[in-house]
Amino acid sequence: MDVLTVFGSAVLAAIYEMHELQAASAKGAWHGLLIHDRSKWILLVLLCCFCVTLIHTSRRLSLYAPKKLTSYLHEQRLSAQASLSCGLLLAGALYILHAGDIPRRIILVTVGLVTICLSLRRFVYRMLLHRDFKRGIGNRNVLIMGTGPDAQALRYSFDKFRQRGYTFKGFIGLPGTDSRDAAACGDVIGSVDTLFQEADRNFVDEIFVTAPCDRQILKDILEEAQIHGVDLRLVPDLHGGLLWNSPIEYIGQFITLPLNCSELAEGKLLIKRVLDIAVSSIALLFLAPLCAVIALAIKWDSKGPIFYLSERIGKKGRVRRFVPRATDFIQKVSILVRRRFNCHCS
Repeated sequence: MDVLTVFGSAVLAAIYEMHELQAASAKGAWHGLLIHDRSKWILLVLLCCFCVTLIHTSRRLSLYAPKKLTSYLHEQRLSAQASLSCGLLLAGALYILHAGDIPRRIILVTVGLVTICLSLRRFVYRMLLHRDFKRGIGNRNVLIMGTGPDAQALRYSFDKFRQRGYTFKGFIGLPGTDSRDAAACGDVIGSVDTLFQEADRNFVDEIFVTAPCDRQILKDILEEAQIHGVDLRLVPDLHGGLLWNSPIEYIGQFITLPLNCSELAEGKLLIKRVLDIAVSSIALLFLAPLCAVIALAIKWDSKGPIFYLSERIGKKGRVRRFVPRATDFIQKVSILVRRRFNCHCS
């Protein structure tokens, strides 16, 4: 999307430049300034370099992070910072190359349009993301280790501000914490020993540690979190130096220091999706005659529609309704054949 935004802005800037020129010299300016071989290739290479630099800068500023932990205004400031910084580099490259035949107004308008379009696009995307979070779509299930005031306040924040994308699943009691806090919570679902059993049972994506615990216990939890692919965050204490190299991220007014953040294997998921669609399409193509025969047999023997919907357990235990696979049809046909065979034998 960033690449399309850059090249779309460049095209609009070129159209604007041509519109500003006088009608008598417009044709000559188009061929002499924009389509001339040297100008054309220099401008194209510089736009490609601008795209690469913009993507790298945006990634360094965490603008591509799947979770939007910053505020609206902070994200807009970072978008403008990335665009304008890359625009300065583009202007410097033009000066070094002595590309005086490329209109500077095209560069200025391009950078301005890129800044505005990227900011608007990210603003709209965040609004849509928060709307989905409020509806419970794409939320991250969380457990909170500890039962003290910080844990209670964090749980209250998750429940009140649903647009942050977190769903509270329960507290985990820590050894040595005040038993009165644990008794007052009412939502303690386990202890440190059963932490990851509860995490698996509740499809937990992230664990927040809000109370000081032994350093070795924290290291063991971190190793288990890496094995299970669960993100782990501390609402600090520094915990014996384990957080010195951890970046600070804000969730509302709470400071968190992530110890482990699993990366989504987007390339592998894309390959899997392509294979799923390709293999299933080929299989359906070859099995279409057999499916037609099975459909006729079902219609001949039974009342009602050929297809029916059944509930299936999907990702994170969500119940969905799907059309059964061909194995269900084959099973029904086999029952039909046995029934007919038994009738003839009798």
